[in-house]
Amino acid sequence: MIDRPYFLDALNGQEHISDLTMAKSTNEPLIFFSTPVRDESGTVTGLLLGSVKLEVIDRLLATLQPPTPGSDSYLVDLGGPCCPTSDIPRSCSGLAGAGGIPPGD
Repeated sequence: MIDRPYFLDALNGQEHISDLTMAKSTNEPLIFFSTPVRDESGTVTGLLLGSVKLEVIDRLLATLQPPTPGSDSYLVDLGGPCCPTSDIPRSCSGLAGAGGIPPGD
């Protein structure tokens, strides 16, 4: 973990939200986030790290959007890969290792 961008960015005082990343340990699509924790003088004294499974985001989106025949939602990052949230397991697994979803933890 100490070599991951989300860890290093927080350690250097920056917030970080990753692109969609395949977890090395579980092979699940995740989004990692981090932020530094600072004391009163602004010195980084700790890190807040976390991750969210893509399936959790999918379930959340399903509760926010009324199902409409023929409609769909997508998760898009700045690199361009799109992942239809209604078909997460199949569509995202095809992106892993093909330059679409990088491995990471």
